[in-house]
Amino acid sequence: MELESMIRDAEGARDELRAALLGVGVVLPTLRLDAASVAGEDPRPLVELGRCAPDVARQLAAVLRRCAMHSTYERNRQGAGSAP
Repeated sequence: MELESMIRDAEGARDELRAALLGVGVVLPTLRLDAASVAGEDPRPLVELGRCAPDVARQLAAVLRRCAMHSTYERNRQGAGSAP
């Protein structure tokens, strides 16, 4: 894959993540592409999540916990339905 295409792909991933986070009320103010990751002989663009305030980190942790609980609930529910 050529570098320009790799950068576009990473930008798309960044934008998807930003939209998903916004959808649950979380804003990572320094979400961006890592400039150093596209430099050098073997560039591999990375999405840098950056820094955030402690309250934003707690918000993100709460969202992830809710998702994990929902996922566990769904797995348990599906498993209960497949019992003999």
